[in-house]
Amino acid sequence: MTMRILLLTIAFLAPASHANTMPSEHQSMLSAIQHLAVHFTQTTFRPIRKTTRTRSGMAWFAKPGSFKWEFSPKSKQTETWFFNGTKLSHYLALENTVTHYGTKGGIGSELKQVVKMVLDPGTLLSKYSAQQTQDSAASKAYLLKPKGKSSIESIEIVISKAQKFVSKVAIQYANGEKSSYSFSSPNKSPIKKTEFEFQKKPGVKEKTLG
Repeated sequence: MTMRILLLTIAFLAPASHANTMPSEHQSMLSAIQHLAVHFTQTTFRPIRKTTRTRSGMAWFAKPGSFKWEFSPKSKQTETWFFNGTKLSHYLALENTVTHYGTKGGIGSELKQVVKMVLDPGTLLSKYSAQQTQDSAASKAYLLKPKGKSSIESIEIVISKAQKFVSKVAIQYANGEKSSYSFSSPNKSPIKKTEFEFQKKPGVKEKTLG
């Protein structure tokens, strides 16, 4: 028994094949991004019903965490999420309604987290350990795991070497749910602040929650 414990201890303390962090050059490269516009594809899996849903659209991000996600799924209504740092708004085009939310609560929490992961994943290293899992000519991938108790089991982040941005974020939740975001056609030009706020239109029904 003593020998078994010793072997387990040695295995636990042995260094991993890749450093348990994200290289400073990648952190510096990504932290330099202030604005980002991308095409995206979102794929979600819900284990209760064993259903997978895929949607796509355009997204606009700005530090420290502002965003606009415009989902344009085929044969369904367009929906847009806006966040300017204080107000979260959800607009449904077909119903011509917009709902405004306060900063409290879990509404839009995943979208907010993904924006942080894309703009500056290095800021997550205080809460997550990062291990390199793949290194090719085109990209590098890291697996982030929470250091403490979390509803998230792991996060995969893929960095495009040529385009110098996060091209994929895949979240595995402890309850079996999965969310994956793939990004393409990055544009790092400045984005106006008004892009992250819902602009009032005639006839739009508005309500505020929280």
